[in-house]
Amino acid sequence: MNKTIRKPNNWQDFETLCKKLWGEIWSCPSIKKNGRAGQTQNGVDIYGIPKTSENYWGIQCKGKDDYSNAKLTETEILEEIEKAKEFKPALETFIIASTANKDAPIEEFVRIKNLESKKSGSFSIEIYFWEDIADLIEENKDTFNWYVVNKTHKENFEIEITINEQNSNLIIEPEYTLTQVEIIENEEKEKRIFRPRIDFNQMIPETEINLSFCKLDVNFCNIGSTVIEEYWLMLDFSEELQDISFSNEEYQSSIQQSLMKTNREVHISNKTVKFYPSNKILIQKNCRSFEIFIKPFRKNYEFKINWKLYAKDFDTNGFFNIKVEPKVDLRKIKRISSKNSDEKVGDIKEVYSEKKINKQ
Repeated sequence: MNKTIRKPNNWQDFETLCKKLWGEIWSCPSIKKNGRAGQTQNGVDIYGIPKTSENYWGIQCKGKDDYSNAKLTETEILEEIEKAKEFKPALETFIIASTANKDAPIEEFVRIKNLESKKSGSFSIEIYFWEDIADLIEENKDTFNWYVVNKTHKENFEIEITINEQNSNLIIEPEYTLTQVEIIENEEKEKRIFRPRIDFNQMIPETEINLSFCKLDVNFCNIGSTVIEEYWLMLDFSEELQDISFSNEEYQSSIQQSLMKTNREVHISNKTVKFYPSNKILIQKNCRSFEIFIKPFRKNYEFKINWKLYAKDFDTNGFFNIKVEPKVDLRKIKRISSKNSDEKVGDIKEVYSEKKINKQ
């Protein structure tokens, strides 16, 4: 911990520092100060919804005028906890941030109150003293540059990731063939009609496209104001998936298969896809992309793709909701009932298969 990080000059500056610091920690640009001076704040000076949550978190900033000797008391903490219970909507987490120096007995007291509060169905409680806050300032670059280096404009790291040009929700439509087989009699007549013809020109296997695999075009762009360096992207798929592949082509040559498996940028392992770009620098307004093919189950359902971008100076994450809506092509054929078969005339059997087309 860098002990040279100075404390704010007054409680107003401390409140502003807390807003900027936790706004970065929470990845919450909409973080706000609660009301204005003189208004009832219900124990909350700053509030927002962290990126990892769906509920409000609140911060009570306890700036002390006498930085060397001022301490928080148990009575003060209890008073702030009771006030915070009146904040609407109810908080998920209540944070007490103080310029006071660390105090082990008070930390113990807060830990006990935290467990009591959660057991009663209320918010969790956390406390940060100045040494804790200084550590957080060092760990969060934007706040460090603003508060310590005194940069007037923060370095804005921001990435936009899309799949098939969608930002969050996506519908995919794997295709299948449903063959209805009708059992018939009159063997001689039907044999003449349905006897297959052999075309010797078709004996050589052709490459086919398996339409039960759905293509995902993954695109990510640097929409911030800072160059992103030494980055890579990970996509984590749920278990509600049959397969992930580099291609939806079948009957490929051994050379084609070898080239795909030695792809130096995209790596597929179980339900995880990792993209390691050959160019590890992504300048502002530039984009990178790659494609993969996924094979969902043949049913209507939803699953989630979690993604995370790792870079030299920052990490970020998000997810996509994927809705699967299979498309079924119905085919009807007739088949002669054999003498030794248990099949009855008029029976209809249904057989699903993956839909395929010849590569053009």
